[in-house]
Amino acid sequence: MNDLESQLRQIHIDIMKDKSYMAFFHWNKANEKCLESKEKEKTDETKTKEKEKTDETKTLMAWIFSVFVDKTKKEYNKLHAGKMTGTSEILDKLENNLKEILETIDSLKNYPEIVKEKGNNYINDTKESIKEAQKLVQVKREFADIWDQQKELDKSNFSWQAVKEIWEQTKKRANISRPEWLAKAAEMSKEDILVKIAEGALSLVMEPDEVPVNGYPSTHEELDFLQEIADEFPKTIDKVIREREGEINKNNEGVVEMKKANEQLKSFIQEQRKKLGSSGSTNKPNSQDQQKIQSLQNEINSLKQTITELQAQIAELKQNQNKDNSANPEITKKIEALESQKQQIQSELSKKQSQVNQEKNKSKTNPVKNNQQTDNSQQSNNQDNKFNWLYVVIPGAVLLVVIGVVVYLMSRKKDKK
Repeated sequence: MNDLESQLRQIHIDIMKDKSYMAFFHWNKANEKCLESKEKEKTDETKTKEKEKTDETKTLMAWIFSVFVDKTKKEYNKLHAGKMTGTSEILDKLENNLKEILETIDSLKNYPEIVKEKGNNYINDTKESIKEAQKLVQVKREFADIWDQQKELDKSNFSWQAVKEIWEQTKKRANISRPEWLAKAAEMSKEDILVKIAEGALSLVMEPDEVPVNGYPSTHEELDFLQEIADEFPKTIDKVIREREGEINKNNEGVVEMKKANEQLKSFIQEQRKKLGSSGSTNKPNSQDQQKIQSLQNEINSLKQTITELQAQIAELKQNQNKDNSANPEITKKIEALESQKQQIQSELSKKQSQVNQEKNKSKTNPVKNNQQTDNSQQSNNQDNKFNWLYVVIPGAVLLVVIGVVVYLMSRKKDKK
């Protein structure tokens, strides 16, 4: 056994054991080892031509590749089942894996022992499943953009109005007509975003000391939005529990505490409505501010439309490239140019959204604060960095993680008492 074969055997063992997202890393490492071996033979003065890889080496590479295919399928199944959040980073990795598989899968025809073990239709079935996976990735990308927008809402430009706009965009995308299985995937993405928004809303009653001043609702419109979230959240919890029977129990401590906190949130909303009503102010901006905000909002809508169009162009180019099963340098260059243009527009969009939020905050002359908020405003300012629930993307099943967060917060609350 030569040194290359020994290294490939170890990589085969590593990729079999690995339960993370690192399948592509192992496959890439195997390719690098083969390339290093070729380069070494090229520079060896005692040899005049490059040696062919041994049959054993080729077979090892084929087995490593087959494991890489199976691991990628598992990641796709997690995404399909809603057990993994489709962030841009995860989707990029999955898309690269799918492309690599399409380019290489036919080479397994030369290894009948692998095909025999995997099944006679393994290659064709894999190709078909990849085509389905690519469709799913495109749907998930629509919502990954929304996750990216959430990340841009940090402590300096946060407002419930901005979150409401994100939620309206989420509902609109989830309602787009699609084949049933893709519609279900879109609905799961919508539920993930709802749960993440609800987690932030629950902070108002579970961690009031750590909520910055601009994290409190101060208009009837914002309170209406929070009421919608509080009404929808328990329904989503029950739905997820039904669909994932065995994974989440309805009597789970986190589930119980979460529903209890949701009821507290509803009471909090009613209290704020009374305070807002008695103050006689709805904190609406004056007409001049309103015009400025509307003008900025029109620019934002235009930028969002441009981003959507660019995303569609990028998706179409990537699909064409995948159909060819090879990397076309010209198409790759176009994709890179469009991605760069999209990033520039997203940066401009973020600035405009920040300006809108600043104008809205400036126009709020009488923000509604409860006594606890007033007493702790200085403390909140010092702890703004902790209020990061909305712009931190959770990798994995969102509800499961939020349940863990709720259990932790409730235990901490009990310790304080």
